[in-house]
Amino acid sequence: MNLTKSQQKGLIAHMIKLANADGQIDPRELIFVQSIALKMQLSSLDVQDVVSSPDRHLSSAPYQGEEQLPFLFYLLSLMTIDLNVDEGEKKYLRSSAYKLRLDAATVDKAIAFMEANVAHPVSLEAFLEEMK
Repeated sequence: MNLTKSQQKGLIAHMIKLANADGQIDPRELIFVQSIALKMQLSSLDVQDVVSSPDRHLSSAPYQGEEQLPFLFYLLSLMTIDLNVDEGEKKYLRSSAYKLRLDAATVDKAIAFMEANVAHPVSLEAFLEEMK
């Protein structure tokens, strides 16, 4: 993904909010969020800033273009990391996807695909192919 630093922080903020949507952050979810932050080369100070006030960064997301589906993919990957897809997580994801200007049918298709493959890791490429 080719995101600006602000958008990277926005992704981490959405991930933190999604991880907490079921009332608790699973250690696997936290590790996944940290791994994405490292992959994007966000500093520990950047991550601490986002974790301390994720709401401040939620508006920094790609609202158009080719980055929307990868952004959604990382949120979906986080949602399935604990092998349990909670209704609160789905609700948060649908709300986030709406803000990303993704239609409900696309989001529901993406959720169903990831739920069907919850026990099997899905690559970004496989996800994007499925979403065509």
